[in-house]
Amino acid sequence: MAKNAKKIEDNGLNKVSGDGYLSSYTDEEYEAAGIEVVGPGKLWNDGYKLKETGETLNATLANWAVSFYKEYKRPAKNLNEITQHMDKYLKY
Repeated sequence: MAKNAKKIEDNGLNKVSGDGYLSSYTDEEYEAAGIEVVGPGKLWNDGYKLKETGETLNATLANWAVSFYKEYKRPAKNLNEITQHMDKYLKY
């Protein structure tokens, strides 16, 4: 291996091979959280949709949906659950 070569971790490989490079999570992580990636791209995804309700999400809300999934071990049922989860962490 070359002296200056870097090892590509699995997550890095996913980013290079199809998941949006500027997305916070892989397409598989969004999928597990009940999020449909609309228009997946190499640099970023075009959008997100909550599968349960069809509600359109921006990237920030999609990321909070993954956070919700990781904490509660289930996808959020609706946008309200995501925003309540978000508010729990963003209260000052």
